[in-house]
Amino acid sequence: MSRNVNKGVCIITAGSPYYGGWALNLAMGLKHTDEKTNITLLNYGLGNNHIKPYLHIFDNVIDIPKEMILRNGFESMIRSKLFLHDLSPYEETIFIDADVIWFPFKPISQLFDELQGLDFTIGCRSFSELDSKPRLVWSKAEDLKQFGDKCYNLSSEFIYFRKSDKNDKFFDLCKSIFDNPPINYTRFDGGVPDELAFQIAMMMTDIKPHKVPFLPFYWESYEKKMKKVPEIYNTEYYGYSIGGAAINSHQKLIYDNLVRFYSSKFGIKNPFLCKSKKELFKTRTVI
Repeated sequence: MSRNVNKGVCIITAGSPYYGGWALNLAMGLKHTDEKTNITLLNYGLGNNHIKPYLHIFDNVIDIPKEMILRNGFESMIRSKLFLHDLSPYEETIFIDADVIWFPFKPISQLFDELQGLDFTIGCRSFSELDSKPRLVWSKAEDLKQFGDKCYNLSSEFIYFRKSDKNDKFFDLCKSIFDNPPINYTRFDGGVPDELAFQIAMMMTDIKPHKVPFLPFYWESYEKKMKKVPEIYNTEYYGYSIGGAAINSHQKLIYDNLVRFYSSKFGIKNPFLCKSKKELFKTRTVI
């Protein structure tokens, strides 16, 4: 049952039931650290198909309208991120990608407190001067230069925003860029990367990440360091990401151990353990 609250977390499960299992694992971690955490599941299609017996762990389930995931008539699940401002039932929202699992010692309220006074921020790895011709993820520096001399290397697995006219217009600009990219780009999961849309929109407006770097979650594939759990816990990180197409045995071990711990607390006898994303991505077609 939904609650009338002003602050909460949104998680998207779009398309594949894999995302439902991941979203449930993330929700259990959030609730374990603070049972008062308000969590809304934003679902499209079969996203929550495998977790229907456990939807009570979420405070709210909202169906994503099909038009929010269609680009040029084809399904593009990641497009749903650009509608977070429309979909979130909260005045103050933290969005977290489903393939992140929460650490058991830091409540989400601590992160909300850290972000007090902000209107918007997003995960950010670095800041680049385009004149230096940096190696960018989604585009070439020379193509981006038409929008400015600097850009951010973003990580949209974390987004924070307050409901406002300014943010509404910003997300609308992101939608427009996503649907009609003004430059050549590297395809993500077969389609347009949402981070490119956020990146260009930030170059065109005064909306920026609040600090650089800002990475609430540990992602081994980016850090390129195989840290043990105690090392990761004793840092500023709030969670552990298994983002990307490849997951190694070390990542799987850390993720699955946390899943088993949370599942035992919530009475789930058959936990949704880590699965190969390569098989998932083989079945996806977007444009």
